[in-house]
Amino acid sequence: TINNSYVAPVDTLTACDSLVWQGNTYTTSGIYYDSLQTASGCDSILTLDLTINDSYNLTAVPMTACDSMEWQGTMYTTSGIYYDTLQTAAGCDSVISIDLTINSSVNGDTTSTIACDSAVWQGTTYTTSGMYYDTLQTVAGCDSVLTLDLTINNSYVAPVDTLTACD
Repeated sequence: TINNSYVAPVDTLTACDSLVWQGNTYTTSGIYYDSLQTASGCDSILTLDLTINDSYNLTAVPMTACDSMEWQGTMYTTSGIYYDTLQTAAGCDSVISIDLTINSSVNGDTTSTIACDSAVWQGTTYTTSGMYYDTLQTVAGCDSVLTLDLTINNSYVAPVDTLTACD
């Protein structure tokens, strides 16, 4: 009695990063074989034609912003490490991340001042009442807004009295 070996059709598989086949883990593309025994004791040969596509996991990119930052369609207002999962062209996960530092802008208190005729604030002379603003930069490069609520009271200049008198 002649019992024939069995040669199975080639399994063609694609996986991301790794694949477990016949109890073994494969991490690189290639052709792999496994032999088993048929019920009659003959070889049974299995063949795997494997393509491994790599996913990507990029190191967190350091980023700095003032007050808030939009990244990947989400607005962030606090410092932290943020992740987003995308897909490669081959359909594998691709994880990207940022290490975000949020520096806050500063809105200083409003200074209220009353002056006669004029006032000098932040190097500028003002002669009319109003709200005035000056924008500076913090050490971290964010806006720092100063506000002046100024009231100008004009001095009164009386008309000249021309008098004539005897003795």
